[in-house]
Amino acid sequence: MAKFRIAVDLDASREEAEYLESIDIEAEDEDEALDKADKIVKEGMFGGPYYNVREKEDGE
Repeated sequence: MAKFRIAVDLDASREEAEYLESIDIEAEDEDEALDKADKIVKEGMFGGPYYNVREKEDGE
């Protein structure tokens, strides 16, 4: 039976974070800003998962 390892894509999460941090949100207060931020994240389907599996190589 083949063995596999989880491979985490750290670049994808970093790029997503950099993009999200570049967005300015106009709002009346912090609660409204958080609501708008939640909508941006949900509509963009941000939040991972940032992993896949790969076959385990000899010596791992």
